[in-house]
Amino acid sequence: MDAAGKDGGSAPPAAHRPDSWGLLPDVQWQRLSWRDLLHYWFVQFNPLYFISAMCILFGVFLVARNIETLAPKSPERVQLVLFAVIQAYEWLLIGGAALLAQRARVVRPAVILALLEAVFLFDCTFRLESIVFIGPLAYWLTAAWFLLTLLKVRLLAAALRLRLPGRVLAAVGASALGIVVAIHWLSQPGTDKLLVLQLAAWYGTLVMVLLAKRLPAIPSVFAVSEPQVLMAYRCIRGGFRLLVAFYFYHLWSYILLAAGPEVTGPAILPQAGAFLLLQVALRPRDVDIWKFAVLTFGAALPAPSAVPYAALLLAAVLGYRVWGGARSSLAVAAALAAYTGAWLFGMTTWSDPLPRLPALLSWQSVGLAAALAAIAWRLRDPLALAALASGAVYLGYRHGASWLPESELAWGILLLAVGFIALGAGIAINWWFRGKAPPTAAASAADVPGASAAESDRADR
Repeated sequence: MDAAGKDGGSAPPAAHRPDSWGLLPDVQWQRLSWRDLLHYWFVQFNPLYFISAMCILFGVFLVARNIETLAPKSPERVQLVLFAVIQAYEWLLIGGAALLAQRARVVRPAVILALLEAVFLFDCTFRLESIVFIGPLAYWLTAAWFLLTLLKVRLLAAALRLRLPGRVLAAVGASALGIVVAIHWLSQPGTDKLLVLQLAAWYGTLVMVLLAKRLPAIPSVFAVSEPQVLMAYRCIRGGFRLLVAFYFYHLWSYILLAAGPEVTGPAILPQAGAFLLLQVALRPRDVDIWKFAVLTFGAALPAPSAVPYAALLLAAVLGYRVWGGARSSLAVAAALAAYTGAWLFGMTTWSDPLPRLPALLSWQSVGLAAALAAIAWRLRDPLALAALASGAVYLGYRHGASWLPESELAWGILLLAVGFIALGAGIAINWWFRGKAPPTAAASAADVPGASAAESDRADR
C-alpha cells in the first residue's frame, strides 16, 4: 500500500526514497531528527519483522537438530513444544497485522506481517513431518492444524479487511489437506512413494490451475486509489504464490532430503509433469495443449504406477478445456486418455505385461464408443469418426471370423435378416428424400434445347 496514503501518523512529507537502497529519505538537505529516521526505517521499511522470522526459523532448526541431546528420553514432547511454538508465533503475526491495520491504521507493516504469515501458514519448518510419527495423537494434531489453517486465513482476511470469496478459502483448505494426506501417506510402511509424490504434485497443480483461472478480485477497504488497488492486488497474488511454493516445498524437500536413491532419481522427472499439466490447462492455443499433453504423459512414464492417474487427470483437464469452449480434437484426446487410464489402472511396473484390453462389452469400451459417438454428433469432429471407424475395423479383424455363421441354416437366417434390414433402409432413405426431384433427370431436361414437356415428363419417369 502507499505509505503516505495509508500509514497515517505524522510521517515527514518529504520522506521519499532517493535510490534503490532507500537507506536515507530524500529530505532536500533538511536536518533529520531521530524521530523522523526511526519513522522512516521502522514504519515504512521495518526490518525487524524479517529478522524475527529468520530467528524463529533458525531457532527451530537448531533445536530440532539437537533434540536428542535436549530430551533423550522423550523427544516427542519437544516436537510437540516446537509445534506449539510455531503456532503461537503465527497467531502473533495475525494479531499484530490486525492491530496495526485496524487500530494503528498503518497498513504497510500489517501487509508485511501478512506475507510472513503466508510463509509460515503451510508449515515451512516441517513440524507436521516431525509429529506424524508420535502415534495416534498425530492424526488429531494434523486435523487440528488443518482446521486452524482455515481459521487463520479467515482471521487474516478480516485483519486486512479483505472480502475473501468462499472458493478461495476452499482452494487454500484443499492445499492444506493435500499436505496432510501426503505426509501421512508417505509415513506408512510399504507405501508406493513415487505414486504418492506424483499424485500430490498433480493435486497441487490442479488447485493452482483453479486459482489461476478462477481467482476473483479480492478488494480491501484500505485500497482506495488506483496505485493502492494495484499494490494490494500484487500483495495478494504474492501471498498465494507463497502458498503454492511452500506446498511444493514439502514434496521436493522429501525427494531431495528424505527419500532414498531408489526414489530420488525416478521421482524428479515425473514431478515435471505437474508443471506441464499447468501449461495444458492455461495455454490458449490448442496446438500447444497437444504438445504439453504428450509431454505430461511422457513425464509420468518413469513412474509406471502413476501412468493411469496421469491419463485420467489429462482426461479431466482436456475435458475441462473442451467444456470451456475449445472446439478441436481435444475432446477425442480426453476420451482416449480416460480409456487409457481405465485400461492401465492398477499397473505397478513395466516388467510385467500390459493388462489385456477391456472386453468388447465392458464398461470401458462401451463408454469410449458412446463418448466418441457423442463427440462426432455434437462437435462434428472428423477425428472422432476416424476413431470409431478404426475401432470398427479392428473389431472386424479381431472378431469377424467368430461372428460369421458356421452352417447353411445360420447363413440363411443371416441373409433373411439382411434382407429385412436392407428393405427398411431403402424405405427410410426414400422417406427421408421425399419430394426432391432426381438431380440428373432435372438437369437433362433443362439442358436439352427445345425439349418438350412430354419428353421432360418421360425423362422424369
